[in-house]
Amino acid sequence: MTISRMILNVICVAGIAVMSTSCAGVKCSMKAESIDQPISFTPCVYGATGNVICVTEQDTLKHFRIKKRFWAMLWRNVNLTQNAWDISEDLTREISAVNGDAVVNMTVLSRGDWWWYLSSLLPILPNSHTIVVEGDVVRLNLEPKAQ
Repeated sequence: MTISRMILNVICVAGIAVMSTSCAGVKCSMKAESIDQPISFTPCVYGATGNVICVTEQDTLKHFRIKKRFWAMLWRNVNLTQNAWDISEDLTREISAVNGDAVVNMTVLSRGDWWWYLSSLLPILPNSHTIVVEGDVVRLNLEPKAQ
């Protein structure tokens, strides 16, 4: 085996090792710091006095879904879109559209598609992930129940 053949084998093995151990995907972060209404990943929220308020289906005004796609390449090292997402405005718009008081049952999912598998193997190709935020806008029943 010649030296050039050995060097080619080493380069091929190193390339396969780098592609196998790298982490493909997109880096992103999400926050909602400038919103006045309570947000919860459960069916309960804290009231103004610190009491726990659990909502029911009858309190639900609207179910919403917000999507945003993030792009990166070179195994997440080069962001093609801004990787910080402040969802405060989106949540405020959803709540004010139906005069709601809070968001409950919120979920956050990251979804890739078929393109993700191909772009993971070839880092020069752009890679994308879609972040999906869902939840229910509710009206809080703050009136005491009659006994």
